[in-house]
Amino acid sequence: MGNDIIKQHNESGYLDALCKNLHFYSKQQNYSSQLLAIAQDTLFLMLGLFLSSISQLVLVNSHALLLLLNQ
Repeated sequence: MGNDIIKQHNESGYLDALCKNLHFYSKQQNYSSQLLAIAQDTLFLMLGLFLSSISQLVLVNSHALLLLLNQ
C-alpha cells in the first residue's frame, strides 16, 4: 500500500517537484535558506503522503464495515 501511495504521488508530480527543488537549492549560495526550503518541501511531501494514507485507510475501513453490515 505504501508503494502505491508513493507511485500515485510520483505520477502527480510531487516527488519530481521535490527533486527539482533539491537540485535548484543545491546551486544556491545561502545554505541556511537552502536547508529551510528543503525541510519545508520535505514536510509538505510527508504531510501529503500521511493525509493520503489516512484517507485510504478510512476508505478501506468503511468498505469493510459496509461488508460486515450487509452480511
